Amino acid sequence: MRRFLFRSRRSSILQWFVMICLSACTAVLIAAAVIARIMLHFGMQYEPMTGENNFSSWLMERSAVDFGQAHSFFMYLRPVLMEITGSLKVYVWIMAAVITVLVLMFCYLMASAGYHGKVKEPCLRGAERIPFDISLPVLVVGLMILHSIKMDYVYYNTWISYALAGGICAGMAEIFCLLVLLRLIAAKTRTGTLFSGMATVRLLCVIGRCIRGIPFIWKAALVWGAVLGIQYLFGVWICWLIFYDDGIFVLLWSVIVFLLFIAGIWVILQMNLVRQKAHQLAAGDLEQKKEDQQQGNGLPLLTVFRSCLTDLDRISDGMNVIVNEKLKSERFQTELITNVSHDIKTPLTSIINYLDFLSQEEKKENRNPQVVQEYIAVLDRQSVRLKKLIEDLIEASKASTGSLSISKEPCELGIFLQQLAGEYEERLETAGLKLNMDLPEERIYVEADGRYLWRVLDNLLQNVCKYAMAGTRVYLQLQEKAGQAIIVIKNISASELNIPPEELMERFVRGDRSRHTEGSGLGLSIARSLTELQGGKFAIEVDGDLFKTAVGFPVIDPPASGDTKKPEEIPETTGKTDGRTNHETNLITDSGSAGRSISFLQNEV
Repeated sequence: MRRFLFRSRRSSILQWFVMICLSACTAVLIAAAVIARIMLHFGMQYEPMTGENNFSSWLMERSAVDFGQAHSFFMYLRPVLMEITGSLKVYVWIMAAVITVLVLMFCYLMASAGYHGKVKEPCLRGAERIPFDISLPVLVVGLMILHSIKMDYVYYNTWISYALAGGICAGMAEIFCLLVLLRLIAAKTRTGTLFSGMATVRLLCVIGRCIRGIPFIWKAALVWGAVLGIQYLFGVWICWLIFYDDGIFVLLWSVIVFLLFIAGIWVILQMNLVRQKAHQLAAGDLEQKKEDQQQGNGLPLLTVFRSCLTDLDRISDGMNVIVNEKLKSERFQTELITNVSHDIKTPLTSIINYLDFLSQEEKKENRNPQVVQEYIAVLDRQSVRLKKLIEDLIEASKASTGSLSISKEPCELGIFLQQLAGEYEERLETAGLKLNMDLPEERIYVEADGRYLWRVLDNLLQNVCKYAMAGTRVYLQLQEKAGQAIIVIKNISASELNIPPEELMERFVRGDRSRHTEGSGLGLSIARSLTELQGGKFAIEVDGDLFKTAVGFPVIDPPASGDTKKPEEIPETTGKTDGRTNHETNLITDSGSAGRSISFLQNEV
């Protein structure tokens, strides 16, 4: 059944046959309905159909030449209609069946529109490809002509046989033409070309493409000229209407319109300048000549357009900064992965190798206990180093993300620095360094967590012990400026500082690029994160081989007795170096504070 419906839907012969049958049957049915309407209204009002009754008079007016033939025709139909009215129920069912068949035929024609042969998808063929805005007027004109012919045959033909036959044929052709139009609409709607395939739409698209190809200045100038042209013609008409051939007003109006046109072109050129700059910015061209654009290439700019160009310049500068920071961050991230891999691989490789040596030594019959103890000492040292590196990584991560628990209390910085100097006195002497402390006479209090503040200062002095040049002085200063307590540590670096300060602010970055020295590169990273986590500021500055670090905290009023953090409560340092360098730090969340110099920090606070 489905196969039969598929074939019947795509059969062109069946479609044309159904169209002809539907047109003929509909025309005949309409003609029969019209005749029945005439007979029921006129011919059956009186029993006798003589020349004096109403029907005969009506018939004589419309068929004067062939009255006898028309009278005989209607007299023949009269008993048929009388019989139909006698058994109306049967004929109603017959008419309902006929109308149902006609409706089904119409539905088939609409459902088969656009389908041809064995093609599964709907398509257009032959005359269906003609644009709808061309075929529609042709079909509408054809319908109007056929309707006019039908009316001529029915109302103005004196022979009843010609009127009946001509009216049915013309009506059949009219219905056929209407079906063609409806099928064309259905086919084009099904294929989606009812509007898109119109010649008018295609022409408008071509015109639109041509207009889009015109430069912006010319398009704007044409539109502005057209608007002013309409106003100019209207103004000339008003001048002639009011002042009657007064050329002075026409000349004055022409000058005004010309000046308006020049002013509009001036504004359009400035708009185009802003548009070009925005287009270059959208295309990624961030390096633009600001001088030429600010001056408008010799064109004086209005304030609003100059402001737009300035804003676009600021956007360009901001995007440049973001792009550079993104590139720098990606480069630092790559170096971070490399450095972390190197720092973890070094002690891990040493542990694996010495475990192998220890295993081989254990297999010997005459093993040397002293060699075994040396291997164990190396394993212990490298395992401690690896453990310390992992702990520093975890602590740096917690400090940079702010997940540490901070308990702030009033702290007297002089006490911290004096105890710190006592803790490192022996180690500084061993490293050949001399500590020079400069503490103010008055006590300076800050609000901080004693544990993490000690860790910050401990990391700074550990780096000094490891990387300061032997035989030099180390300066430890405490000063108060503008309500801020600033701790400054200065030392001379033993190695050349060939890294910019902004790179030193990254994690795992060392002044020693070859990374032969011990250390994780996290000392200042942790110190800076802990400082800012407590609400302080951290900065570094490189001046040749002079390396300076500064820590700043807001000064608070002296607390009441018993509230100050006592020296014995300060956590003791482990006394072990962790290999951190004073040429490193991490990029914390406040990227705008990265790379602050000491003078900048002092000026800011």
